[in-house]
Amino acid sequence: MHRARLGELGPSRVPYGYCYTPKKYGGDGRIRVIEQEAALVRQVFNWYAQEGETLYGLLLKLNASDWSTRAGRKRSRTARRR
Repeated sequence: MHRARLGELGPSRVPYGYCYTPKKYGGDGRIRVIEQEAALVRQVFNWYAQEGETLYGLLLKLNASDWSTRAGRKRSRTARRR
């Protein structure tokens, strides 16, 4: 918990909205916020927590926006099938 609060967790699965700068490549070994991604995370949280949007509704909203995954995918396969 102490290392997490300092932003010193490893790169295994960094959540969307963050990036890891490894020490072995000249970074400081910390997890940093990516503000553009973090803004989207806050928006999705607002839709869910404040507006009561369903998970499928969130998927539809994301697919209707210009959002893409880190891998460059634009839409979810699940939403296209319906």
